[in-house]
Amino acid sequence: MNKIAQKFTIVFTSLVLSGFVGMFAEDKMDSRNELPTAGQIEEAAKVPAKKEDLGKTLLSVFADKNQPAKKRIECALTLGKLKYLPAIPKLIELIELQDPEAVNLEPPLIEDRYPCIRALANYGEEGVPSIVEAYAKEDNGTRQRLLRTVIRVGKTRDAAITLAKKLLSEKTDDRAKARLKALVDNLMKP
Repeated sequence: MNKIAQKFTIVFTSLVLSGFVGMFAEDKMDSRNELPTAGQIEEAAKVPAKKEDLGKTLLSVFADKNQPAKKRIECALTLGKLKYLPAIPKLIELIELQDPEAVNLEPPLIEDRYPCIRALANYGEEGVPSIVEAYAKEDNGTRQRLLRTVIRVGKTRDAAITLAKKLLSEKTDDRAKARLKALVDNLMKP
């Protein structure tokens, strides 16, 4: 047996023993299921097929508005930790999802109140193109502020400025250009 096959067998066996595979074997989690532990996420991230399965399941639960907010928030944060790229558009779409428990935190951080910010920030530079493109299309001031916050929390300011400047020269839509210029100007502030 080659080393890759051995590694896969060890990882798969550990996932089965931990109950992880059984938890996500169904098409959808229900609100009673617990989310995977950090160790289980790390293990799944090492096996592309498991990462894909877990990502799809988490994304499905996150997108389901019938799920409790707490479960959806946990899924969003787990998707960010997993860096499941297909989730980025849905995380951006639902960036205004609020954590009702965050109002009791001191000090109240915006990324705690809006957990999709933290989830998107976890993608780092991989998420910048989607975030900058979304900003270029966004008219809503609140959503623009939340997208800028993702860039600041994710410490991807330089990459976002570089991409926004590049897009400024490529875009033909004056409104998109104005938004991108405003993004650059805002991110240039300390």
